[in-house]
Amino acid sequence: MMEFLERYRDIVDDWPAFLHFSRKPLKSGVWVNLLKTEQRVCERLLQEAGIDFEPLRWCRFGYRVSDPGAVVSSWFFLVGLCHVQDVISLVPVILLDPQPGESVLDLCAAPGNKTSFAAMLMKNSGRIVANDMDTHRLGTAMHLCARLGVVTAVFTKYNGASYPYSGMIGDAGFDRILVDAPCSGEGTTRKNPSGPGWCDKDFSLRMSRLQKALLERAVRLCKPGGRIVYSTCTYAPEENEEVVDHVLRVFDGLISVIDADLPGLVCSEGIDSWEGRSFDRQVRKCLRIWPHQNDTGGFFVAVLEKSGDREYPRGSEKDPALVRWKKDEVCSWMSFLEKRFEIDTTAFDAYQFYRGNKKRVHVIKAEKLGIPGFPVPLGIGMPFLKDQGAVPKLTTAASMYFGAMIRKNAVDLSREQLGAYFRREEVTLTKEQISLCDGRGYVLVRHRGVPCGLAMLKSRGSEIWYLESLFPAGWAKAYGQLN
Repeated sequence: MMEFLERYRDIVDDWPAFLHFSRKPLKSGVWVNLLKTEQRVCERLLQEAGIDFEPLRWCRFGYRVSDPGAVVSSWFFLVGLCHVQDVISLVPVILLDPQPGESVLDLCAAPGNKTSFAAMLMKNSGRIVANDMDTHRLGTAMHLCARLGVVTAVFTKYNGASYPYSGMIGDAGFDRILVDAPCSGEGTTRKNPSGPGWCDKDFSLRMSRLQKALLERAVRLCKPGGRIVYSTCTYAPEENEEVVDHVLRVFDGLISVIDADLPGLVCSEGIDSWEGRSFDRQVRKCLRIWPHQNDTGGFFVAVLEKSGDREYPRGSEKDPALVRWKKDEVCSWMSFLEKRFEIDTTAFDAYQFYRGNKKRVHVIKAEKLGIPGFPVPLGIGMPFLKDQGAVPKLTTAASMYFGAMIRKNAVDLSREQLGAYFRREEVTLTKEQISLCDGRGYVLVRHRGVPCGLAMLKSRGSEIWYLESLFPAGWAKAYGQLN
């Protein structure tokens, strides 16, 4: 069943252990979303839910969990306080080390796990361009980033191997670029014990051509002194060291492989020869992560630094084709938000608003880095509100992220009531629960002080008050029954 792995016997440090762990079911991981909560709060919620967790030695925001299904069906996952992800796939983003205020390109971003984790590390400051070729998976990335409260991302659909210079941000390219490349996926056997059915050397060679083109493009789009991380979840040297060796030769002296180390993470160095071919010795600084070393899936990571520059066209300074709203044009619905929720709308001076379609306005953190003019973004920032009704309606994502600013017309629900709200059932309220409300209309739903979405407050007569849930049916359905 694991015959396709035999070709790696000579480069694995402990073959019996490697085979043993390659067959073991994989434990999932969770990382805390510091854009919405604190680490101690998330730990307490996991404990209260009866979910065993173990801190990762090499990622202070991450944990292994005993029951990922219980996490995914929990209320705190649903509102974006944490996210479930294979722990080893956090490594490329940690080594990318994106900083607040920087420009970052995630060249093969879907389904958005690494994009959202990078945005969290950047504290929602700077700009991330999340690019992919798959429209459906890019939609998944946009939804994920909205749920997790990311307001700095721009989503583009383009062939990463020819991503245009007009898509660059800043004067000289991106500060950091992640190339988590499509690959043969040999390191995922713990999730798929039969292994990828297409795995063979010929397939790896075909993938290698695409990977080389992607990494070449990343080098050209990166600014001098910038960092590029190349990663795969496969073992084939054709898709790993050979790809890195290729760009070292093409960009002779322009880039170098730098030492990469995560305290607590056990790994092996890259190999500098394979099946009669020799590679640049710099590839020994790459990381090979075998399943038995950390009880994870298999992974390969290379950290590159661009030390020089060549003349390339600069990025477009123009706003994208999406219509940007000027400040005086947003006054009408800002006035409504201020009156209905007592929001200090001056806080939105740090944001820009774009018309995504006829019904919806998007919000993004205003940054001097700007937004690519081309390729035209499929999505900008976070869906903010719909303004085609009698009064503006905040989106669920916006009400969860900006909900802490709301001081009026908010309702705190019990655990049982929250479950009914997520199931889109009617929720009857006590008089105490409507103490912050001044009549029928939109209200913020909270649980334990955490913003959870929007509802319509209604009444039957003057005594019976209830909520009509506005929680999106697709959100609850996508993540399972509330636990």
